[in-house]
Amino acid sequence: MITSLDDQESRVRGLSVGADGFISKPFDSTELLAHVRTIMRLNCYRRLLSEREHFQRLIELSPEGVAIVNAASTLLLVNPALGRLLDVDDAAGLVGQSLVAYVQPMMLDRYEASLDMLNGRPQ
Repeated sequence: MITSLDDQESRVRGLSVGADGFISKPFDSTELLAHVRTIMRLNCYRRLLSEREHFQRLIELSPEGVAIVNAASTLLLVNPALGRLLDVDDAAGLVGQSLVAYVQPMMLDRYEASLDMLNGRPQ
């Protein structure tokens, strides 16, 4: 917000109604540019946060079992459908555990080969 008002009450009111920044006239173009860049970064973070929340909601509502695991097979995210498939009451309680514990022994070699492929390691 660029304004000729420079009293604290006006600044507080402007910020409380949604302004991301407040610059009083006359303003320095360098300061304005710095504010614009900061606001652009904030908007990028807001957009990423919104997309992340949307993604997490889609995973939660998916009727299919979904998990995110790291290279060490540690569960980072588990949706309720996967919890039901694994016969676990609290899917969130699986986070931090190893997915290997839930892979059938006869499928372990295939699972590990798949992980190697995903991580770009030669087979």
